[in-house]
Amino acid sequence: MRFAFPLPTGSGTLSNFRLTVDGRDFRASDLVNGSLWEGEIPARGVVRVSVAYRNQGARSWSYQLGQRREAIKFFNLNITTDRPAKFQRYTLFPTRQTRNPLSGQQSLSWQLQDVITAQDVAVVFAQGSLRETLSKVGAIKPAALALAALLCLAFAWSRRASPQPLTLRPLALAAALLGLSVGFTLGGVLSAYLSVPLAETLGALAGLGLALLALGRALWLPLALGAAVPLAFLSGGHAGLLLTALAALILVLLRSGYRAAPLGMRGRPTGPLG
Repeated sequence: MRFAFPLPTGSGTLSNFRLTVDGRDFRASDLVNGSLWEGEIPARGVVRVSVAYRNQGARSWSYQLGQRREAIKFFNLNITTDRPAKFQRYTLFPTRQTRNPLSGQQSLSWQLQDVITAQDVAVVFAQGSLRETLSKVGAIKPAALALAALLCLAFAWSRRASPQPLTLRPLALAAALLGLSVGFTLGGVLSAYLSVPLAETLGALAGLGLALLALGRALWLPLALGAAVPLAFLSGGHAGLLLTALAALILVLLRSGYRAAPLGMRGRPTGPLG
């Protein structure tokens, strides 16, 4: 009889790993293909195998059940996690999922019996590591600058037929984008000293303040929307929803004829906009 226990791929370090066969510890000398035990048992004999280990902090891992179609008599896997879990394409989905709305804890179960499959079990947690979060925030910042520029042009164009049209000067717009860039850079620098959400928020606010000094307060809303785009990726798996809501807000404001009045002021805007 051969018993093979595949170790999870991509799980990093496994601690307190223990495999017992009929109550006795078994240590495999080669773990390339997982923990493997072979032995002879009598007819109708029963061998009890127990496997236990601890794993914490892995963003994703998978159980490779077979490199080709294999007949699986019985497979039972239970996972409890406090992070939202997603499943890689072409892998086996859980046969049962439950979620506690209060604690956010999620329970996943794979219970397979008498199946033939070549698929694996692969789980990816939506909330990634700190390095991945910083990478996503940094990658979206150039697009946020481009969005801020387009929004300023769009909002200024929407006021072309108003009694007080806006004159958007190229140098003032370039200076505002430079101010946002300085704030985005400051957020990345502060992340070495503060928590990432706090550092990026302070950087976005500083960039917004510099942009308002350069462009004036008449277009504070499009500048604020551009500064808020990188912050959406600090929410973990909700970035798509937040960006969709942000896009809907922009469309509503453009559709309703946004009035570009300065913060806390009424009347004609002052500053380099004319």
